[in-house]
Amino acid sequence: MNFFFMLTLILIILIFIKLKIPIITNNAMFGFLLFLLVINEIYNHKFKKDTFAPYIYDGTYNKYFETQSFQHPNNSETDNLGLRCSLSKNISIKNIQEDKFREYKEFADAMNDVVYGNKEPDTLKMEDDFGDITEEKAKISKINNIICPPICHLIENEGDCNNAVDFKEILKDESELLTTKPVFDNREMLGKAYECLKSNPCDTENGCKEVNGLCVYNKKKCFYDTEAKKCRQKCELYKTSDMCDKNYCKWDNNNLKCSNN
Repeated sequence: MNFFFMLTLILIILIFIKLKIPIITNNAMFGFLLFLLVINEIYNHKFKKDTFAPYIYDGTYNKYFETQSFQHPNNSETDNLGLRCSLSKNISIKNIQEDKFREYKEFADAMNDVVYGNKEPDTLKMEDDFGDITEEKAKISKINNIICPPICHLIENEGDCNNAVDFKEILKDESELLTTKPVFDNREMLGKAYECLKSNPCDTENGCKEVNGLCVYNKKKCFYDTEAKKCRQKCELYKTSDMCDKNYCKWDNNNLKCSNN
């Protein structure tokens, strides 16, 4: 937690106690305020240092990269959709957080008017649900439940890489998969979902998985290259020779498909 923000919270709590317990003297309030200011100055003098970030933040990917030369290989509409989806989720969550921080800042400004300005303590109003983030948590949870198409080379964890499902469109949540009547805009994904439903037993070896007795779409998109220590898209998912990644795949001119080296 930011040190200054922590001190601000302590001051807010103190003023709240003062409003509720008038027996606390003004001298005591002034003494505690002076103590907080001294602590803040000591922290700024001894501990707060300029930070150096050798990595560069890319908001589109919501990641830090070592150089600005990192570029996404723009050869997949599904990947582009996944990037837009991830960016939209990040922005939506950030907006919710900023709205809540703005509420805290407005109260802090009002508190400063009392402490440093000419406002009376009685003018400081604190709502009964001040600080309650239940609503914000519910909104963020709903956003996090949105399923975006994965981008293999941006996945760092081996387990996440091997478990990444080849979603070709954005899903509002997992419930859109767990249904006996799947409806997807992508025809390839829709066809595979119905193949899974019809398979008996569930064809778990070929892009399906069983959930509560229901066989649903689970076609994997990525694999983890243990030698390069990178997450890569499966070669067979590249549809043209231009898209076929020559670093670890090869284009089969006879069968017109991309395959492993």
